[in-house]
Parts: sequence; structure tokens; C-alpha cells
Amino acid sequence: SASDDMQKELREDLMNEAIADASSKAGELADGLGVEITGVQTASVNEGGASPVYYAADREAVPMEDGAASTPIEPGESTVSMSVQVTYYIG
Repeated sequence: SASDDMQKELREDLMNEAIADASSKAGELADGLGVEITGVQTASVNEGGASPVYYAADREAVPMEDGAASTPIEPGESTVSMSVQVTYYIG
């Protein structure tokens, strides 16, 4: 449905923004420390209350707990949040 498509697009946009922010901050920190980021060890995404989905550089996404449902979007104003946590390799 249109609502499902809108939810998916919003999640993708939020995740892309959160990843870009994490990458930017990590780059600034690495520059300050005089090191280079050489890769991603792990990354996780938390969609504001849902169980985080963990990723590893060499594996697929690990699914949320069985039966975990996404938060439905109701008509009216909603606040949506998403965060990512990334662990980088440095050298």
C-alpha cells in the first residue's frame, strides 16, 4: 500500500542519513587521531524502540526477534527516530 511504501522510504532515508552522520563523525575523529578508517567491523540499526538489527562486514543482517512488528504510522503528526552504531577498523 501507499502507507507501507511511505514507511519504507522514510526508513531508508533515515538510515542513510544516520549512516552518513556516523561516517562523517568517524572520519573527523580518525583525522584528529592521525589514523585512517580501513573498514567496517560491525554496524547496527535501531528504529526507535524496536530491537536493533546487527550487521557484520562478512555476514547478512541478523533478523529481529520472532514476532517483532514494525511501528505502524497513524494519520496525524508522528515522531520517528533511527540510530546506527558502527564499529570501524582503523590503521
